[in-house]
Amino acid sequence: MHPDEDLLEQLTADHRSVLVHFSEPNGLPSADPQRKEPADLVTDQLVRHTRAEEEHLCPLARDRLADGEAVVARELADHHAGDEGTGLRPSPPSAPERSPGRPPAAT
Repeated sequence: MHPDEDLLEQLTADHRSVLVHFSEPNGLPSADPQRKEPADLVTDQLVRHTRAEEEHLCPLARDRLADGEAVVARELADHHAGDEGTGLRPSPPSAPERSPGRPPAAT
């Protein structure tokens, strides 16, 4: 299988997984502590997924689509719009991993 197909399959699987986990807390009261675990899981999945799209899929789209720059600009704008005020913006790849809402670990 071509590496690009592997990437698309993985990103598609990520989308499905996020949708499944996103629906888990449905029906629970907003203050229910059981909502925290699935919410944290979805947050982590979305951060990793967004980073993978931005690091791997966006460069491919820029290079291979006739209007790749425009497509990537729209997608990145959508990503950033969805992140506003949530603290979900992933750290740059070279930065240490951290949980949303927590400061980076001391080195």
